[in-house]
Amino acid sequence: MDIIPYEPCYRDDFVSLNRAWIEGLFVLEGPDLDLFENVDSRTESGAVILLGLEFGSVIATCMATPLGGDVWELEKLTVAEGHRGRGLGTMMLRATIDAMRDRGCRRVLILTNSKLSDAVHIYMREGFREVPVDPSFGYGRVDLQLEKTLTDRSWDHPS
Repeated sequence: MDIIPYEPCYRDDFVSLNRAWIEGLFVLEGPDLDLFENVDSRTESGAVILLGLEFGSVIATCMATPLGGDVWELEKLTVAEGHRGRGLGTMMLRATIDAMRDRGCRRVLILTNSKLSDAVHIYMREGFREVPVDPSFGYGRVDLQLEKTLTDRSWDHPS
């Protein structure tokens, strides 16, 4: 898999992959719809989206959004069905953390759901820890919030 930065020509792929996993387990919520409608303006405002390509097709995504100061939210990490279980989610997570670090991020937040046990396992293995859920983000499905403080090292994954 090649990891590339988002380009507008991949907007529909980004939205489709993320809609699929959300609708497969939950219901699309207002913040999802707002993001999907405004992907390009979000990246123009500083958000980072990385895409995983295999044979020219987008099979993975991950997004990071600056929240202010040196705090970022990691979101929309997904790997297409049929490509899971190969470590691609971990690759996307690590590449996105590096991109955030390059932009001055010192603390990463993840809002997730405990149903997403594979993703939660990856996050915990990569050094995230559970913190109290901040309800101001506006997602009804969030029952778990994770956080990681980044170091100055160019690579700090624990595995």
